[in-house]
Amino acid sequence: MIVKRAYNEADFRRLVNNKHATHVVLMTEVETAEPLYWTQPKIIMCDNPSVYWKYLKFHGASAEYDQNRSESSTEDHSAIVIPEDAISGGYKIDIFNLYGNLKPYTTYDQSSTPWLVDGIQSGIMGASKNSIIEIANCNIKDFNWGSYWHFNTKRSIIKDSTIIGANNEYFNYGTWLGGSGSATGQDLFMINCFVEKVRHAIGASGHLNNYYATRNTIFNTIKHVFDRHAVNGYGGGITHIVGNRLITPDRYAFSIHLPHPLGSFEFKHNILSRSASKPVGEISGTAVPSEGYSFVEATGTIYMDATSNTYGA
Repeated sequence: MIVKRAYNEADFRRLVNNKHATHVVLMTEVETAEPLYWTQPKIIMCDNPSVYWKYLKFHGASAEYDQNRSESSTEDHSAIVIPEDAISGGYKIDIFNLYGNLKPYTTYDQSSTPWLVDGIQSGIMGASKNSIIEIANCNIKDFNWGSYWHFNTKRSIIKDSTIIGANNEYFNYGTWLGGSGSATGQDLFMINCFVEKVRHAIGASGHLNNYYATRNTIFNTIKHVFDRHAVNGYGGGITHIVGNRLITPDRYAFSIHLPHPLGSFEFKHNILSRSASKPVGEISGTAVPSEGYSFVEATGTIYMDATSNTYGA
């Protein structure tokens, strides 16, 4: 183990991509206007999780952008980027405070490319197809596009962390999985996190990828808690929502599309503040009562045990 300590932004940028360092420790607060491109597997962290002011704060996404850029140009709006050309391996962000600029974003024009809009920010972006990214013991807050975008990463694990959104109705994802051009067979895990003031705790494209949410406490979402779009008529691979505490009495727990025949949707052992007299969510636009939902032929399996979820708690 080779630990390197960074006392300013220049040191931090240099050491994160130093092939000889296994750990890089940020020793002081850093405010940056440019994304940190991270291409060498290692662990980065702050020196002490109890020292609240030790953070990387991102002030980027404020310049004019070329509207003809490709989708990957969202990297310009992310504080930390593990890009497509990063070396395969493990990337871990541990004991870290990562803050955005909390710029308001209150309009949504579907004809525009959202990540090119001035002021849009995301916290971390993973685009390295053969890498595993772990985010642990972190505070991530005030990013108006989202805290984490799993775009093209073999596996992402977000655990034991706090995610606080920008309280915007548009974008503002806790995490987002997939997107146009993303690969299939990827996995996103969110485990034992506290999530608040986001549009969705997890939003996902309908590509054949998988997400698993367990033991999370999710409070005060702007829209439904868990989300899954459709691609070619199907809502992705595995969507696994088990053992979470959802304090969102006025919001659906989920809004998904029917899973791919190779996938499944599972909603079990959750504790919800929402009343059992209200629909718990919706699948392909059809409201789902709290007692569950029947299997739909020619799609992936849907598991909803009527007795396993607790309502009105």
